Amino acid sequence: MTDEPGDISEVRPEAADAAPPREPEAADAAPPREPEAADAAPPREPEAADAAPPREPEAADAAPPREPEAADAAPPREPRPWLERLGLAAVALVMAALFAVVAVAAGAGGEWILAAMSTVGALMTIAVAAITVVRG
Repeated sequence: MTDEPGDISEVRPEAADAAPPREPEAADAAPPREPEAADAAPPREPEAADAAPPREPEAADAAPPREPEAADAAPPREPRPWLERLGLAAVALVMAALFAVVAVAAGAGGEWILAAMSTVGALMTIAVAAITVVRG
């Protein structure tokens, strides 16, 4: 190994431990600022043509409401079987009971907003159970 500055035939141990030079990042370098013009024009005032309200469509431009076609209409659905209706209602009633337990526990603990929300949840779940049974 020679000690000449241009010789790169062998890596020196002290140079291998050194970190490579860091490239300047975009966040480090601030973009050059342009000088502000002292004679900049003030913001443009809206003209009368710009301030006009949008035009309402005329009766001739408006399309008549479209009647639903046979292809667009969904076929009438059949009601669920009674066993499925009762099963879904039972699941909804179990959930309503859990909401009611949370409402009572929250009321006992002084959390009135949580108690009110749980009560509403229980009542809504009971309503859904009733609709499921009645409507199918």
